[in-house]
Amino acid sequence: MTLSEALVAGRLPDFIAQEEARGIGPADHYQFDQLVKMVAAPPKTYIDGFIDGWLAITQEKPTDRQIAIASHHISPNATYQDGYEQGRAIAGGK
Repeated sequence: MTLSEALVAGRLPDFIAQEEARGIGPADHYQFDQLVKMVAAPPKTYIDGFIDGWLAITQEKPTDRQIAIASHHISPNATYQDGYEQGRAIAGGK
């Protein structure tokens, strides 16, 4: 039985017993919180990509001025990947 099936059928205690019998214990609280933050995180933006791309080349965060300059060149459909590539390109040429 999957977790989803157990929830729909109102059989959560049965699911827990099933998983404990398989050797799966309770989730580590910290790891669970980190996973939820990762899964529930808002989508990354062009600027997030720019910063990550910059970091990949320089290992230093771009300055606020560099970020401001990059933000003036955003097209309406720019993606995280576009920003990442732009950040890498600019950081590599600095």
